[in-house]
Amino acid sequence: MDKFIDDGRVHEGHRSRMRDKLLTHGKRIFDTYELLEMLLYQVIPYRDTNPVAKNLLYAFGGLDGVLSAPKDRLTNVCGIGDKAADYLQTVGRLSEIIGAEIVSEDHITFSDYEKVGRYFVSYFAGVTEKQVVALFLDSSMRLISMKKMYDLDYESGGVKVKPFIDEAIKSHAVVVITAHNHPYGPFYPTPGDRATNEVINESLNIMGVVHAEHYLISGDRFAGLDSLKSFAVKLSQMPAVSEFIDTRTRYEGKLHKVDIPDAKHAEPLQPAGYNLIDRDYFIKLIGFCLGDDAQEKADMLLLKYRTLENSLNAPVRELSELVGEKLAVYLKLLAYVTSRRLTDKYSMGKRYNSAEIAEYLKALFLGESVEKTYLIAFDSSGRLLGVELLGEGTVNSSEILPRKAVETAMTLSAHKVSVTHNHPFGTTNPSKDDVDITRAFVQIFTACEIEFGEHFIIAGQLCDTVNL
Repeated sequence: MDKFIDDGRVHEGHRSRMRDKLLTHGKRIFDTYELLEMLLYQVIPYRDTNPVAKNLLYAFGGLDGVLSAPKDRLTNVCGIGDKAADYLQTVGRLSEIIGAEIVSEDHITFSDYEKVGRYFVSYFAGVTEKQVVALFLDSSMRLISMKKMYDLDYESGGVKVKPFIDEAIKSHAVVVITAHNHPYGPFYPTPGDRATNEVINESLNIMGVVHAEHYLISGDRFAGLDSLKSFAVKLSQMPAVSEFIDTRTRYEGKLHKVDIPDAKHAEPLQPAGYNLIDRDYFIKLIGFCLGDDAQEKADMLLLKYRTLENSLNAPVRELSELVGEKLAVYLKLLAYVTSRRLTDKYSMGKRYNSAEIAEYLKALFLGESVEKTYLIAFDSSGRLLGVELLGEGTVNSSEILPRKAVETAMTLSAHKVSVTHNHPFGTTNPSKDDVDITRAFVQIFTACEIEFGEHFIIAGQLCDTVNL
């Protein structure tokens, strides 16, 4: 039987006000004990969880201590019974799973250039009208979705960019491979094809999506337009994309003829599976919020987002439409608690190397579905002075962001600064705006005699820096 502190009745409307604040402001305006207080709402429904949260933090020295404590020690804290202890231990496992998720081996990958070409030849077999299709993939070149984009020539006059961007955003794709057919020839890319390919390239690149290749299919032949040449992606962090490029090099600039034994139109592809171990854990975690509906909702989330981390990072509105507002808010709270657990391990006034800073930043952006920019300040000895939010929304080269950065750095008496922003569901590839704003930062901080270190870009568990 759970033990509670009897503080009198909870203030009317307090929980709903806390929920509204969470949706409006995210985690940054909450103290750690408040995030833990809200987390406990799931297992302590009718009592004031504020003092229970404070007792836990005092007993275990912080959020990490609470979420890694053994059950017998948790139940020794006033207000924590068996169910609450099981819950805290279940939530505690989340930080171990995020970043180490493995998708089921039962999936289709598109990391071999020739195999992708053969698939498209099979797909277009017997198709007499001109079509444009696209594969939307994750960073491991696993299929998320395949879509026929439109029935048009792949010519610059008829190109439609919006469908590509809409589906990439909707599916949270990191990589896109496109293709179109010339049912009656010619057997080579036309100038219009190449011009259109550049438009698609530029549009997807701006969104932080890798356009790995565009295939031209004509009968039993295929050719590639070498789309990725214009995309400066950090391949060491996406080995499957690197593998695709390696397999492509021996075919560059050539037309390839393939055999189609039965000339059968390829069946629509199904999305990749997801890890059943993570699924079982996810069902249990959601079960504290939903009860018997947990399995259905977990499957819906994993089918769409494929990993727990992607589910936690998705926008609240999108989550609400998929699984309901109650679960959407709960998922955000889980993300924020896990984020705070990890960032609380870092103390101001200590020195950290670049790898440690990168791990901190990955945790900082967990649960964020919009771009945010932070300033990281250091003293003359390299000790961390503070991490301050500069702004939300897409980074650009306006004067507002550099000015606020300098004001913040001076307020913290910083000797050296770095900046960081995230690419939700994207890659760490810097956009033109990212490069422009970095140049602006370097210029203004140099003028103010403050050393500028690095501009970090975070995309999930990937981290890169802008190189000028």
